[in-house]
Amino acid sequence: VSNCYFIKNSASGRCLYAEANKSEEEGVGASSCSYKMNIWYLYSANCSRGTCYYIINEYSKRRLYAKKYKNGEDGFGAVKCSCETDDRKWYIDKYYDYSTFRPEIHYAYCIDLPRSDTRNGVDVIMWQCQGGVNQNWAIDENGYIRSKLNPNKCLGLQDQSVANGTPIQVWDCVNNYINQKWRLTPAGEIRSQWYPSKCIDFKQGQIYNGNKIQVWDCDGSKDQKWVHF
Repeated sequence: VSNCYFIKNSASGRCLYAEANKSEEEGVGASSCSYKMNIWYLYSANCSRGTCYYIINEYSKRRLYAKKYKNGEDGFGAVKCSCETDDRKWYIDKYYDYSTFRPEIHYAYCIDLPRSDTRNGVDVIMWQCQGGVNQNWAIDENGYIRSKLNPNKCLGLQDQSVANGTPIQVWDCVNNYINQKWRLTPAGEIRSQWYPSKCIDFKQGQIYNGNKIQVWDCDGSKDQKWVHF
């Protein structure tokens, strides 16, 4: 089978495997990525989320499935069955590294989505960091800044304007839409990929709840320096 995979744990680097035994059900665990039992492939399946997959062990041809124990915990197994039940179907979500954006001059404040409101056109603001999901953002490999509340919502420029003082707002992420693409520079600036001379800025460099997050000419000032952690 082409397009086979190791399914690796991000912390340990160990690979998922299915035990090779003669029972109807095989146990699933993690080991060093050096055995035939560590190799899996994906087979498309229809599901309510659109495209799902059967995850099939290349060595034993058994399908990964989820099972629930009596104590309420979930476990995994691999069975030799062509059943098309939902417990054997999986879908893939993109992993994003969510963190807060904080002014370099005051780590106690964050870029905040007010009231956790992800409707299109809501302006983001400065607010004290309080650990809420509405203050967590990820920059993906294309430069989209995605909200942890809904990774399909991205930061962009209001009315596609790069005029100084234009608010930064949340909107549906649009594929290949340069207005929503940014670059976090080594200096801590969040520069527009559309107009690299424009940076995300907080108004007049003032730190207080509710201050405006906006775009401005990049000038190396303190109100344009951010840390992402």
